Amino acid sequence: MRYPPNCLFNEFISTGPGCEIERMSGGVAVGDFDNDGDDDLYVTRLDGPGTLVRNDDGNLVDATSGSGLDQLTDRSNGAGWADLDNDGDQDLVITTIDSPRYYLYMNDGDGTFTEEAVSRGAALADTGNRAGFSVAFGDINNDGFTDIHLTEWLNTYDTAETTDNPNHARMLRNRGTEAPGYFEDVTVAAGVDLAITTEATTGISNTTRPIYSFASAIADLDGDGWADLVVAGDYGTTQLFWNDGDGTFTEGTVPSGIGFRGNAMGLTVSDVDGDGDLDVFLTAIYGRSTICQGRVCQIDETGNRLFRNNGDRTFTQIQQEAGVVDGAWGWGAVPLDVNNDSLVDLAMTNGIRFDGDDESRVQSEPYTDTAKRLWLNQGDGTFSEVAEQSGFGVRIAGSGLAVLDLEGNGQLDMVMIHPTRTPTLWRNEGNADNGWVKVKVTGTDSNRDAIGAVVTVTPANGSRPQTQHVGINSHFLGQSSRTVHFGLGPRTSLPDGKIAEIRVRFPATGREIVLTDVPADGVVEINEPAG
Repeated sequence: MRYPPNCLFNEFISTGPGCEIERMSGGVAVGDFDNDGDDDLYVTRLDGPGTLVRNDDGNLVDATSGSGLDQLTDRSNGAGWADLDNDGDQDLVITTIDSPRYYLYMNDGDGTFTEEAVSRGAALADTGNRAGFSVAFGDINNDGFTDIHLTEWLNTYDTAETTDNPNHARMLRNRGTEAPGYFEDVTVAAGVDLAITTEATTGISNTTRPIYSFASAIADLDGDGWADLVVAGDYGTTQLFWNDGDGTFTEGTVPSGIGFRGNAMGLTVSDVDGDGDLDVFLTAIYGRSTICQGRVCQIDETGNRLFRNNGDRTFTQIQQEAGVVDGAWGWGAVPLDVNNDSLVDLAMTNGIRFDGDDESRVQSEPYTDTAKRLWLNQGDGTFSEVAEQSGFGVRIAGSGLAVLDLEGNGQLDMVMIHPTRTPTLWRNEGNADNGWVKVKVTGTDSNRDAIGAVVTVTPANGSRPQTQHVGINSHFLGQSSRTVHFGLGPRTSLPDGKIAEIRVRFPATGREIVLTDVPADGVVEINEPAG
């Protein structure tokens, strides 16, 4: 860990407790880069090239050397996989820290990558160094090509880095059929410039407090067929934008009830209450600390937020009654059905350490090496926290978190990144009595990854349907598997071991495909039907 005056960014005065950016770095992105059916990993690094990890039937192999990704010497932080040119393979977007640009590696289809961010309009190159964080994907204009949203965390202490350079929380529109995989910055034109909207939403002047965006998601929150944008922001800068369907967005944070004055870091969007629409979970800070002693800061310690979607463009906070408010000092978050009981559970990372002098250590003591959180959904609107008894409660500060089925056995595993330490992988021993199904969706007239497709699974006739949206699982500094996974509950409840119905609605076209009597415990591949 670095200490002043050797920080990557000089965000703290010389007596400050360590370096800010380094403490909250470290991402992991899941994607099948070699098209062999197994989810692979890309892990970012501050002090060397990031690591490309190939999944060979559950065995992890370092595939960085010779891939082209080993040429990246800048400090990587966030990452995300997507088929940006609709050619059938996964490209990689990487954000950086202490570098004047971002990176876009186009997949050559043979296990190698070519860096083309500048020529494709995704580098966002500038004279000052970046503090880049998360990458989110979605088709904001339903043209059948994947667009990109990037977040950046800036601070008021490092005026030299923030005054002369625009904030790089940007919306990049894919130029589509005109130039597949090439991008245009439409942040201002689309109405999602956080530097403009934050002051109107929060009352905080951007001349003294720049943008602090950590994570974002492009997802259809109101069910109108157009992907909206939600951004998790530090220091009360969380925002929501409704897609107007004409290439522009309307800022709706306050009317929707989704904004709050707290420090939102991690973000996940999922149907946690099983009513068919998307709810929003934000990680934040909970408890009591003395971190602000001796300097000016605005840290809200009222905890995580779980926003229940009311279905009318409004949200209700339910974190207290749900029992998910206390996550200590939160970072990454993911939704998953960890025990295949057909209910969406929540997991999150946390922890921060202000090393240095004795006073600094005391300031961060309430949040140092705290146990991670794993909340099991009880199906009655409440969650039960079981991290330590399940083996997930490791007490090492964690940042990025992602979900994948490493061995292809229907049990969801997790990988966690720790700043300055080796990542941790949890293999899920699961519930062998419960069934599951994974659905891999491919678009034709919709974007090739089918990001935004709505998948609904009805395990048995008369049972509760489950709904997931493809590809919206972009989290803090990374992403989980794009193959959607459904737990089905006890196999004894499935007639003849089959699922009653799987229904997929594709995003750009609205076309639907319905399968019935599908065998459980396997992968179902669904392609978008012709028009």
